[in-house]
Amino acid sequence: MQETASTVFSNGLFYTVDETQPWADVVAVRDGRFLFVGSPADVEPYIGEETEYIDLGGRLVLPGFIGAHSHPGTADLQSLHRRFNRFGHTALKVVETDGAWMDAVTALEQDEKLSVRLFPASSWTDTEDTDTADTAAESALIYPRYVWIADAPTDDAEWLAALAALNQNGVGIIAQAHDAASTGQWVDAFSAVRSANDNDAPLHLAHAWQITPEEITRLADLEQVCVDFAPSLDISQEDSDKIFNVRAAVEAGLPVGFSSEDTEAPGQDPNAFSTMQGWITRANPNNPNPDLINPAQAITLKQAIKGYTMGGARCLGFGWDSRLGSITTGKLADLIVLDRNVFEVAIDDLYNTRVDLTVVGGKIVYERNVDLTEQPHNKYSTPPEIEPAGSATL
Repeated sequence: MQETASTVFSNGLFYTVDETQPWADVVAVRDGRFLFVGSPADVEPYIGEETEYIDLGGRLVLPGFIGAHSHPGTADLQSLHRRFNRFGHTALKVVETDGAWMDAVTALEQDEKLSVRLFPASSWTDTEDTDTADTAAESALIYPRYVWIADAPTDDAEWLAALAALNQNGVGIIAQAHDAASTGQWVDAFSAVRSANDNDAPLHLAHAWQITPEEITRLADLEQVCVDFAPSLDISQEDSDKIFNVRAAVEAGLPVGFSSEDTEAPGQDPNAFSTMQGWITRANPNNPNPDLINPAQAITLKQAIKGYTMGGARCLGFGWDSRLGSITTGKLADLIVLDRNVFEVAIDDLYNTRVDLTVVGGKIVYERNVDLTEQPHNKYSTPPEIEPAGSATL
């Protein structure tokens, strides 16, 4: 018997980030996953008497954004997560977490107030501890399988063996690169770890803004390794024509994740579109007189979107790219609806894009100009006329 959808999101222009089906007009959701992705003519078998409809009015839809590198913050966590929702984030890889933070987010989830998927990374300083994955704390929205290492690695054999054992035991490693020297040291360390084991626990190089093309090639040859380039174009120095080699990483096939790292600083909203604009134009949109930073490393809009979606999913490791990162049948139903078609606006105005709707697991967690704590979303009780968006052949 054909499963029917709990919700149908219709009359949208879905850019799926799925190379096998890049565009769609309608999706059907059941049990928090995409049951169907395609055209209005083919969705009918998935519609039942209880199916609810949401007409997207022809607006552009993207997969939910995955922040590859953020910090937990000290503000009210529920408000902080809703702030991320407002900017289209549906999942966050969060570093430097501790027990109190875990207790707080676990309580939010138990109270059904957690509105974002969390992938926490606690700090790792004890080389005797090579099995820190807290699998007992895993839940529908929290996946604590990572550690954060802020210090540069050493070439000590015992330290490297402990790092390899940690990763072999199913712990993802997120390592901070402070400068060019520590970046090279971490590339060496990751190579040593991968020569010792080969599993799906990821190795993630954070702050890789000084990584060289040669180091990118080395990491691209390794399995389950990714980089992020936070902070986005916020650093200027004499070698500005050699840093933020994003294009080289993308073209080498090295998974690249993007993020807005400092989310509590004044004026530092996690605006993914501002970050994307920077990677495309190589100028900081927040700077009124920006200098171009290594413009030869500019990427395309589609590549920038991928960094916040499938790139972020690949940085999660553990097979999460088969569950998140694209609007694909069977994947978790995380998506965002935009106020404009970003493929039709001037790139210099990309940062002004607003998110109208954020959906996590098929549930609306943010709607612009609506306080969801006071007013539930008004779903359609009867199906509107489903028409193709008309642009799905772009």
